[in-house]
Amino acid sequence: MPKFKIDLIRIMLETRICSRTINSSRMDMAEEEERTLSEVDTLTLISSDRLVFIRILEKFANEIDAALRSLKNDAAEIERQIGVRNSAMGQVPVDANMEADEVPAEE
Repeated sequence: MPKFKIDLIRIMLETRICSRTINSSRMDMAEEEERTLSEVDTLTLISSDRLVFIRILEKFANEIDAALRSLKNDAAEIERQIGVRNSAMGQVPVDANMEADEVPAEE
């Protein structure tokens, strides 16, 4: 075979090999990109689920805090009403939280 033909065949084979390698690389890159996008989508879903749970727990904590404040306010109001009633009846208040400058009412 003439050298020219051999060189031409070799160039054609190398071109096919290079073409296959490029196509294979493109396919590998496309698959890698799809995997990466799939992982990003999965992480996004997980993050959104976690955010929903955090918001629910935050709402629960705020509602508990509000209920506790309301309970403390109601208890303080009842204590004030009992104090007013007892002082109107002439009873000495029995309160452990009484301030030092308060003097119990005399009977």
